[in-house]
Amino acid sequence: MARRYDSKTTIFSPEGRLYQVEYAMEAISHAGTCLGIMAEDGVLLAAEKRNVHKLLDDSVLNEKIYRLSNNISCTVAGITSDANVLINHLRWWAANYRLRFGEEMPVEQLVQELCNEKQRFTQRGGKRPFGVSLLYAGWDKHYGYQLYQSDPSGNYTGWKATCIGNNHAAAVSLLKQEYKEQSLEDAKKLAIKVLWKTLDVKLASEKIEMAVLKRKDGKTVLEELTDKELETLIAEHEKKEKEAETMAEKMPTPSDQTELAFLRLLERTKKLCDNVETNAHKIQAAAGQLEALLNKMHELNKAESNELVQYTRELNQLRIISQVAMQKSAENKLQQIERIPKLFPLLNGGGKETEEKEEEIGEQLQSSNEIKLKNKTIYEQELRDELFHRIHQDKKEIKHDEMQEQMANELLSLTRSLKENMKVAGNVIKDDNQRLVRMQQQVDSNEERLSAESVRLARHAYKCGFDCMLVFIVFFIFISFIWMVLVMKIFPKVSDWRKSTCQQSLRPQYRCLTHIHMGMRTGNYNVFFEFTVVIPVIKNLCLEDNLSNINALSPFVLMLAVLYSVILELATSPTSQVLHERNHFKDRYTEEQKLLDYILFNYEKAVRPVKNSSSTVVVKLGMTLTNLFDMDERNQVLTINVWLDQWNPADFNNIKSIRIPCDLIWLPDIVLYNSADDYTTGYMKSRAMLDFDGTVFWPPPTQLRSTCKVDVTLFPFDYQKCSLKFGSWTYHGFQLDITNRSNNIDLSMFVQSGEFDLVKVYQKRKVTRYTCCPGKCI
Repeated sequence: MARRYDSKTTIFSPEGRLYQVEYAMEAISHAGTCLGIMAEDGVLLAAEKRNVHKLLDDSVLNEKIYRLSNNISCTVAGITSDANVLINHLRWWAANYRLRFGEEMPVEQLVQELCNEKQRFTQRGGKRPFGVSLLYAGWDKHYGYQLYQSDPSGNYTGWKATCIGNNHAAAVSLLKQEYKEQSLEDAKKLAIKVLWKTLDVKLASEKIEMAVLKRKDGKTVLEELTDKELETLIAEHEKKEKEAETMAEKMPTPSDQTELAFLRLLERTKKLCDNVETNAHKIQAAAGQLEALLNKMHELNKAESNELVQYTRELNQLRIISQVAMQKSAENKLQQIERIPKLFPLLNGGGKETEEKEEEIGEQLQSSNEIKLKNKTIYEQELRDELFHRIHQDKKEIKHDEMQEQMANELLSLTRSLKENMKVAGNVIKDDNQRLVRMQQQVDSNEERLSAESVRLARHAYKCGFDCMLVFIVFFIFISFIWMVLVMKIFPKVSDWRKSTCQQSLRPQYRCLTHIHMGMRTGNYNVFFEFTVVIPVIKNLCLEDNLSNINALSPFVLMLAVLYSVILELATSPTSQVLHERNHFKDRYTEEQKLLDYILFNYEKAVRPVKNSSSTVVVKLGMTLTNLFDMDERNQVLTINVWLDQWNPADFNNIKSIRIPCDLIWLPDIVLYNSADDYTTGYMKSRAMLDFDGTVFWPPPTQLRSTCKVDVTLFPFDYQKCSLKFGSWTYHGFQLDITNRSNNIDLSMFVQSGEFDLVKVYQKRKVTRYTCCPGKCI
């Protein structure tokens, strides 16, 4: 017979495992329970005492918690003789460090020294690993309070709370739920609670040992709890347990439905164990669901019960059975199934509630121990068949490979369906995004039309009011002139002396009136009106013979004539109408409406915003990449979604920032030269922001499709380089100077694509001269 793989420490099994190390861990799992909890003001260590007998001498009884140095202590689980050897090593290293350097050895450094020694015993022939695991509690000036745990392989880890020894899995599960940042007093209560739930015997002061490591008067001290203090803690916990049981009897447990679901699934999983070779992967999947239900029951109960501990043990055993079934050789299966621990019965004594729940699901649960024995018999028979060559090993391996292939095909089909679902979901999301973009465009277009129509109606209403006022004034002047004519007809004719007086007195006035001007200043506009209509009126009044009654030409009549000419000139002058409209709405418009009307007055958006035609408009172009939509390898087209940032300097002094529709102002005709779409699609309409210093900020969101040379030789590990070339379509570089807004592309809003990874993105400015056109093109 060939040599067994686990007979030597340094020889690996075909599965790559060191069984001697695993055997050492198995020995630790059967030792007494030890736990450590780190608190805010210290570290607690607790250990289970076994083989306590009344005839034993307490003075020579080995303790479970050891002091290693002035600042480090530990507790052990495993073979006592191995523990004594390691304790002596630890104490010697700590004393040697203190003697050489004059200070206490750091906690982690001491743990490393011991783990190195453990590791050496797993690498040399003729030696075996130490069958002991240690929990270290210490304090140093660098890291404060610390808690470490090391295993026979030489590995160590730091913990906030952990457990080693018997039933360590259940204890760690309970610590996960109950642990929080707490004081040493709360840590003592938590340790009693964990030991109460996990120990296989009734908890008593003579069966446990507990100590706390803390700082006192500038020194690290290790204080062991007396039997009286332990009895007090145990009595308090018993009282709480009784109160909890009383409350549970009065109130229905909210986890009943979850527990029934767990039991039903556990029953179906155990039925799969009848053919564990074929259903191994199904058992593992069911174990994951069982774990989720078990966690839910832990959350609902808020405390560890005996039933939950039993459920945890059965779940762990089912997992181990499924893992054993996936081994290739019968020898390995038999070795592993022998190491499965026997399940303990429920500790509540009565079991009445469990029996009622079993009746609800139809039949009594199959015992996990029976499953273990059944599979053990099967594996023993397989081993005998292999030894006597009844079953060829190649057939077993072929059967195992077929099972693996079947599982791989199932996983592949699931992966394909997931990929198809993701593709369908991506198409749906893409369609929804396009629909939302179209709706947003329609909303913006309707908003702009409604705004323009509102402004037009408001101006029309103001103009109508002004026209009504003019009609009223004209009507008043007409009535005044009729009254003047009537007055002239009633009074008698004047003498020739008065005629000469009229001629002498009115001619200077006539000459003066010919030079009458009216000046008006509104805002930045100077408007002058010259009234020439009144001249022939006065001339006719003074020279005609039939109007000799000069008394009728009083200063009041002269004022009416001048007023008539002024109103007539204002009514017929286009400039006056504009000035009236600009001044009339100021009392009714908002600040932004006034600012918009001021900016767009006599503004022509078809020409560049420069005073001198030889001046250059500087445009700062930037890009914010949001995502890569698509890469069409066949047509070599890249589709991305970006925001374009363009800055146009303009001259509007002393004006605050305002956001207006972009089609009201001049915009640069920047296009994508290598676009894969029609240029007539244009950019998405958006609002532009005008700053007080004349700067225009226009960020239109758009989706760009550009041509891109694609090389798929190395697919799916290919790298593709695509360029987006922007520039003005009609302006040359002396008219429109395009510069980079920043050195890098903005990727703050970028969403990674599921098909491509963005490796690098950058931008640069390039000046090109064409023979067809003067000037440089950018």
